Amino acid sequence: MSTAVITAWSAVSPYGTGRDPLAAGLRARAGAPASAGPEEWTADPDATARVVPGFEVREALGKAGTRGMDRLTGLTAVTVRELLSGTAPAGADGTAGRDGSPGPDGDLGTGLVLGIASGSVQGFMEFTKASLEGASPIDVPPSKTPNMAMNRAASASAIRHRLKGPNTTVAAGRLSGLVALDQARRLLADGRAQRVLTGSAEEYSAARAHLTHAAHGTGVVLGEGCVMVLLEPGDTAAGEPLAEVLAVHHRVAPDGDFAGTLTAAVHAALAEA
Repeated sequence: MSTAVITAWSAVSPYGTGRDPLAAGLRARAGAPASAGPEEWTADPDATARVVPGFEVREALGKAGTRGMDRLTGLTAVTVRELLSGTAPAGADGTAGRDGSPGPDGDLGTGLVLGIASGSVQGFMEFTKASLEGASPIDVPPSKTPNMAMNRAASASAIRHRLKGPNTTVAAGRLSGLVALDQARRLLADGRAQRVLTGSAEEYSAARAHLTHAAHGTGVVLGEGCVMVLLEPGDTAAGEPLAEVLAVHHRVAPDGDFAGTLTAAVHAALAEA
C-alpha cells in the first residue's frame, strides 16, 4: 500500500474552534476547561462536562440548511470548514479558488471518512420520543428524520462544502478515529480519491450523559469535539507533509485478553511500517 501523508489538520474542541487553541492547550499540558452545561443537558445537578465553549450550530454555520441539525453534525461541518480554509480543492474541473471554495462542479477529488461512536444519541432519543408521543408512530417532525442516519454528519458536511468524493462513516467506539484513518488510507491507495478528509467526532448531550452515567457512574466526565486531518498520497501531495502514516492496525479481543491483543496489534503495525 502506498504511503499517505497528513498535510493539514483542524479541530473543534473544549479549548476552542480551530487547531491553534487545541495545540496551545496540549503544549501547555492544560486540562480542558470544565463547563457547566445548561440544566437540561446534565444527568444530575452537579454534573460537569467538557463542551465546546459557546458553540451553537446555527450561530456557527448560519441559518441556511441548519434547521433541525444535530450537534454532532454541526461540530463536524465546522471542523471541515476550518480544515478546508486556505487549502486548494482537488476538483477535476481545475477552476477551484485559492480560498478553499470548490469550483462550479464541486470538489470532485476529495473524499470524507468520519469515525463516530454511534451517531447523535440525542437525535435518536428525540426521534423515538416523537414517534411514541405522536398520534401515530409516523407522526414525527421531518426535521428530526435526517439525524437518525448514521452517515448524517459526514454526508451533510460533504454536501455543505461540496465535496463529491467517496463519503463514508465508520462506527467503532473509541477506535473510530483510527479505523477512519485506515479507511481513508485505503481509498487513496485504491485511487478512489485524490485526497481524503478523515477524523472523528462526538457530541455532548443530555441523552448521552444519562446513558453514560447510568452505565459507569456520575464520576465520568464527558466531552465533545471533532478532529479532522487532510490525507494525501505521499508522492503527489499538494500540501507540505506534516506526518507520514506508515501503518494502521486494529484488532478486537473477543476472549477479553486486551493486553495480548494490544501487543499483537502493535507488533503487526511495526512490522507493516
